Amino acid sequence: MQNLIAKDEGLTGRLRFGVGELSALTWLPRFVAALQKQHPKLLLEPTVDVGANLSDKVDAGELDFAVVAGNSARGSVLSQSVGKATFAWMAAEQLVGRERRLTPALIAAHPLVVLPAASGVTRILDEWLLEQGINHPRKLTCNNWSAIAGMLREGVGIGFLPVDWATNRLRQELVQLESEPALAPLHYAFQWRRGDVRGLIPAMLTLVRQYVDFR
Repeated sequence: MQNLIAKDEGLTGRLRFGVGELSALTWLPRFVAALQKQHPKLLLEPTVDVGANLSDKVDAGELDFAVVAGNSARGSVLSQSVGKATFAWMAAEQLVGRERRLTPALIAAHPLVVLPAASGVTRILDEWLLEQGINHPRKLTCNNWSAIAGMLREGVGIGFLPVDWATNRLRQELVQLESEPALAPLHYAFQWRRGDVRGLIPAMLTLVRQYVDFR
């Protein structure tokens, strides 16, 4: 009834949603601007956190929806794919010299600078290491992409970054390392609670699909 009465003025009420840091660095500002324009009476409360925490909050009803890496393993949370991000191994030139291929020897010589285990990108790292037969590499974990990029720039270690985001900002400070196989892309999903039949959910899913762009 409320949606029908307010249809000419857009959605109303409180909208609590969550995204990961990569989304916050790329498409989130444009998404929020579009939300404000299309639904000026919505009170927006975005949250930025790692995927596991966001899924927990969706399941607990603390968030209306979240956009995180991968589908939810919970039966109480539904998922719809909305986009993907691609990644590449990178390092400072002073660390790797003329080397442009990531080898087991390089990984043995330098720590991997990566996001913590609660992040969705951990799964593509684990799959890659498993395929290479590399067990228990040295890791330096940090929950912030910008900080990771800064540490890579300073030669702290080797890591991987979102390709387009890193290329636009760090073109002259980092070199890209080829790997065989290449890192798998990471698929992102729109997650919401099973049984939530509010018209808000399909409206947000449509808008998220329109604005998700990790470049």
